[in-house]
Amino acid sequence: MGFLFAFWICLVSATITVWHRSTDNPTSWYFNPSIGYQSQYSNTRRQQADAFIRKAQFFIGDKYALRDGASPQASICIGVPTVARNGARYFRTTIGSLLEGLHPLERRRIFLISFIAHSDPTDHPAYSENWLAEVSDRVLTYSDNETMARMAELEGESEGYRQKALFDYRYLMQACVDTGLPYIGIIEDDVLALDGWFHRTMIALNKIADHSDLPNESKYLAYLRLFHTEAYLGWNVEEWQSYFVGSTFSLIIFLTILVTLRHSFPVLSPYLGNDIIGISCVVCFPLCVLLYFSSGRISIQPSKSTVQRMDNYGCCGQGLVYSRMRAQEIIPYYEQQKIGFADMITEQYAIEHRLSRWAVVPSVLQHMGHTSSKKVEDEVRVKDTEKKTIAEEIRSFSFEKHTPEVLRKEHDTASTPLGFLKAG
Repeated sequence: MGFLFAFWICLVSATITVWHRSTDNPTSWYFNPSIGYQSQYSNTRRQQADAFIRKAQFFIGDKYALRDGASPQASICIGVPTVARNGARYFRTTIGSLLEGLHPLERRRIFLISFIAHSDPTDHPAYSENWLAEVSDRVLTYSDNETMARMAELEGESEGYRQKALFDYRYLMQACVDTGLPYIGIIEDDVLALDGWFHRTMIALNKIADHSDLPNESKYLAYLRLFHTEAYLGWNVEEWQSYFVGSTFSLIIFLTILVTLRHSFPVLSPYLGNDIIGISCVVCFPLCVLLYFSSGRISIQPSKSTVQRMDNYGCCGQGLVYSRMRAQEIIPYYEQQKIGFADMITEQYAIEHRLSRWAVVPSVLQHMGHTSSKKVEDEVRVKDTEKKTIAEEIRSFSFEKHTPEVLRKEHDTASTPLGFLKAG
């Protein structure tokens, strides 16, 4: 009885501790939406981004943009496609967050293309604002009459957005390919980039290229993901067999330890009888396993930036980086598909060609859009208890755990000549 009482005390204490530590973990049974969906770092970063754009509106010169083509130091083309949304403006904040805080050398390594994806670019409010030309290396629009006419047709069709969205993505990717830069990043217009996103991205790309387990891994890279939501990285039913095997193996080890202790230390024999061992294996151990699974598969805590394989459950397409070689291969694949969402088609391409998918962890982007650019009927669906739209649920929970001062210190260190060498 004493043993069971002590176990229950420990189990209750552990459960309370896990509960308090897992309220912001979407893979945990104890997840609390009112806590998990709070914006913390995003609030600060949004203010920094908007302040950058306000300053850029009144600056006439070439401080923020290259304009005359890619710099000799440039290594990546960043393309941001945008369409006007009813009642929401995220695009300028996205651009501001990508540029705010960049070291001058970092800025020269980026060729930024802002793509106004309308048949008539004046339909987008940003097109007529001064800041757009000031901060973009190129403002891309549909220029030939035939394409503009076709886009106008798709804009007028109820289901045309699916075909147009893929065409927009392909058109922008081709524009980046034409710059000749080795890497291409396509970033949606409703995200926030954290302070230091660029050096973390470049370091991740270098690690993939030098990955020791898979020689020439970059040749097998489908993309590097800059955003993922941890909500899909929990316990997945498809993997139940591995969970069962792991739990069974752990039980065997646990039983072996108890039996070994009883035989190796006679003084413990009275406390490790068959009844105690039986209760421990049949009752106590399963409850501990249950607590382990209920706590969630991941811990939503800030951690040192790294890069991880993420071939599955890596939703969504807010920010993907491709090698130029991969982009050249996948553009014809988009043309063949003709219709669909670019991220899903890219995933299909990666599976068909057995390509690896990687992600910067934690995410260097945060999805901030509450109003989707996709005219999906159930985009306004809300859960009865959480009152979140589908767009709102696409979120990086670890992003909000960042501290501005810590990120700034890391970024300043990476901005030294040695830091650029490591990120280069």
